[in-house]
Amino acid sequence: CDSVTKINIAYGECLENYHVKRKIHDRDFSVDYTAKAGINSYTNYMLRFACRYLEIDSDNEAEVLSIGIIPQLYEATPMECTLEGIDKDIYGICLNTLRLSMMEHYVDCPWREQCLYAFDSRNQMLSGYHAFLGGNLDYAKSNLLLISQDRRSDGLLSICYPSGIDLTIPSFSLYYIIAVKEYIEHSGDTSILLNVGEKLKEILNTFLQNTKNGVVCSFENKCHWNFFDWSPYADGYINDSERGKVDALPTVLLILALDAYSKICELCTLPFTFSQTRESLRKRAREEFYSADDGAFLYKGYKIELLNALAVIANTVSQNEAESICQQLVSKEMISCSLSMKCFVYDALIKTNKEKYKGFILNDIRSTYAPMIEVGTVWETVEGASAFDNAGSLCHGWSSMPIYYYSILK
Repeated sequence: CDSVTKINIAYGECLENYHVKRKIHDRDFSVDYTAKAGINSYTNYMLRFACRYLEIDSDNEAEVLSIGIIPQLYEATPMECTLEGIDKDIYGICLNTLRLSMMEHYVDCPWREQCLYAFDSRNQMLSGYHAFLGGNLDYAKSNLLLISQDRRSDGLLSICYPSGIDLTIPSFSLYYIIAVKEYIEHSGDTSILLNVGEKLKEILNTFLQNTKNGVVCSFENKCHWNFFDWSPYADGYINDSERGKVDALPTVLLILALDAYSKICELCTLPFTFSQTRESLRKRAREEFYSADDGAFLYKGYKIELLNALAVIANTVSQNEAESICQQLVSKEMISCSLSMKCFVYDALIKTNKEKYKGFILNDIRSTYAPMIEVGTVWETVEGASAFDNAGSLCHGWSSMPIYYYSILK
């Protein structure tokens, strides 16, 4: 620089009108650097960028001799991929996303937030058990232990870890129990329960205390974001009048969490003390939310994929009823769930009739993920960068689940 110059460095995942999308609402994806006159050399080891593009602007004339990012990837050795064609390509972008979403802990997306969420990391852990040699078990365990250190007065887990704000997504606390169960199943490491056992019981008791007439209610306080999915009616953006009402989604999720905790107790040779409670929840969930006329569970009067898939997995219906629900799932008769929740649709189909629905699952993965191949990573939602008012992530760990399904279906 010939004189003192202010340099702006913007970073992003895609371009808009040939420029990096620097400002998205109240977020500014850029940093400033004040350069002295003459040659400048600067490296910031504390600042973490994840992007495809850098854009440089300056208030005076400046010459950029070199600029770049120092790659930092967590060391995990991928398993050999024996897939071919489009399946190999999809597996590759899922694997790339998994690797990019591992920092000192799992992150939901390396570009926008870099936060550890209980649900996002559950998907990442399960994918990682099948993607990396040794299952990446030590890394998964360290994340589960970090999450268990969270403390809230309401017995739930904070929205992410560590967190300095009073906000929680209650449903994500239940997925944490499922993640612990899956870790123990894949690792055989029952010792983790010494660190997380009390947290699991605290979460279960918090939900059981938030019931009315035998089913779970949505949580009432402003700090409770009753989010389940980025799909209509399930995003948690509800009126105050809806808070505290009986809710089908946390009810079936609690059943699944109790199923997971029962398996944990079995693996750790501990008594399971919630059997009667769990069966009562199964019965009440069906009585309260299943419509025989529609042959499906209704959520606020609508048939949505996520609720019906979870209800099948939670054993709240007969085999014939499960088959009817699955037929509606494959014929796309219900309100679709988002990319991260498709795993439960697949799980419901596999539970009901694996051989019958195997082809549908693989073809659905191919058609859903094919548009992402050119980008090289998997997206937060199928809308890509245009989602969330133009802030959608194009590299999001929770969407890497095809790795798991390729492993169990191919």
